[in-house]
Amino acid sequence: MASNPILMNAVAGYQGDVVQTPEARAKEAKSSDVHWLTPRMFRLWVDVGLRGYTAQGLPSPGWRGRLEARNVAFATAPSVACRVYRTPHGLAGAPETGQLRQALRAAADTGGGV
Repeated sequence: MASNPILMNAVAGYQGDVVQTPEARAKEAKSSDVHWLTPRMFRLWVDVGLRGYTAQGLPSPGWRGRLEARNVAFATAPSVACRVYRTPHGLAGAPETGQLRQALRAAADTGGGV
């Protein structure tokens, strides 16, 4: 593609520099410096970062990782962010503040972690 088909505007960034934003961008949208991985780079990240392979795709002889299969399954699952918590008001996407405080107190009382 020779040019960007999306109409852009030049605006002042957080650090005073000029950045390009889409003209049709929602006014309340928060801009951030997000860089997405291509599918190929994501697979390389999984292999090198989670499985301990070399960049050539071979097992690294010095790798002493733990739980690679679990970590790879979690990172590559289609519903990575799907968690459900039981709250006093039914199932929710996050525990309530009181539940978090109770869990932290219980962990502190037993000397364990959460």
